[in-house]
Amino acid sequence: MDVEVTQRPPVARSANQLWISWRDDAFGEVNLANALSYFSRSPFVTLENPSVNNNKLTSSSPGAGGEVEYVIQDAQSPHLFVIRMQTKEIPLGLYYCLDGTIYACPSLHDVLSSRRKRCGHKVSRSLDLLRKDLSPIDGVLTMRPVDMKETIARLEASHTALSDDKERDFRGDSILASLRVGG
Repeated sequence: MDVEVTQRPPVARSANQLWISWRDDAFGEVNLANALSYFSRSPFVTLENPSVNNNKLTSSSPGAGGEVEYVIQDAQSPHLFVIRMQTKEIPLGLYYCLDGTIYACPSLHDVLSSRRKRCGHKVSRSLDLLRKDLSPIDGVLTMRPVDMKETIARLEASHTALSDDKERDFRGDSILASLRVGG
């Protein structure tokens, strides 16, 4: 099946294609038979004079980047088509067409880098909030004066209560022991 693709107007290419999405409503419904023809109209295709031959999108002019080709890697027709850009079976990039809109797939490095940056930002922001909560005045930790007499009185009161509990336990144990000896 040889299909000649019409020449499209030149589109300014961006270094980062992840921010680009492309759609052509005048094309009609995209299906497995015409997905590569539809994709060839997008700004993601880097070939000069692209044509579809044997389910591959290649350049019809031999010297103009003819080694790069686009193939459909996976499809869930008519909604999703995954298109791989490759040279001699070595993948160079992935694109997907979802309900007629074409997107570039991010690399694993792009995804992990983005998540790392987002986590770092959230940790930094949470530390800023904690710093503000710890000290309401310019992020400096302030200490309130401690009344040592009050602290010593509270410690002695808790020690007395603890001693009374131990004494009760000791007396209770001795009563139990006397019951066992007598019994």
